[in-house]
Amino acid sequence: MDVASASSSLAIVGPQYCAPYPLQLIFAEKAPGVKRKNLAVTDIFGNLIFRTEKAGSLFAHQRVIVDAATGYVILSAEKKMMNLNEEWHVFRGNSFDPRDLLFTVQRTAAVQIKTDLNVFLATNMRKDAFDFKVEGSYYMGSCKISSSDSSVIAEMSKEDTKLKKGSVAVSVDPNTDFAFVAALMVIRHEFHVEGKKMIFTAAFSGGTSVPATVAKLALRRLT
Repeated sequence: MDVASASSSLAIVGPQYCAPYPLQLIFAEKAPGVKRKNLAVTDIFGNLIFRTEKAGSLFAHQRVIVDAATGYVILSAEKKMMNLNEEWHVFRGNSFDPRDLLFTVQRTAAVQIKTDLNVFLATNMRKDAFDFKVEGSYYMGSCKISSSDSSVIAEMSKEDTKLKKGSVAVSVDPNTDFAFVAALMVIRHEFHVEGKKMIFTAAFSGGTSVPATVAKLALRRLT
């Protein structure tokens, strides 16, 4: 799939999110108007494009992505456990109805040394092969998103040194659905946060601790 020359028919969320030029999205853990533990997605000038919000009950692991320009929920995501493997189901709009499913995201394996994710569009019911893949370390800023033919459609920009702590930059190819890219990076961030919690819980449980270098190595490998 050559997304760089894609038509609007390849838009996942909607053609209005396919710009004819390259974009850079900034994912920030702290931003004005965005509540704690949520992500802000801005352009390089700091203008808010999307924000995430927690949805559902206290115990439900659900997130929604809000279009900052309209205030509407454009995507709803829910984490589920399927066959011992963690999956995120992403739905169109403010809905968790299976009929509104757009795509699912799952680990490439239930047990893995590093977090790589396969993405299956709702039309890919057999799931014999992934439609997109997310691979690389969020912690190290080496994540990239590629299509089934290995064409990279978005990747983290490691050269940007002006970012605030807790922020990452992602370069998006022309004619690529940047709302779709944002959703994948939000889910990848959820895996990153979950991985950090597991590492530090294991490292400091029982009154013991591990060297900082060991913890950092685990973060690089697992998140």
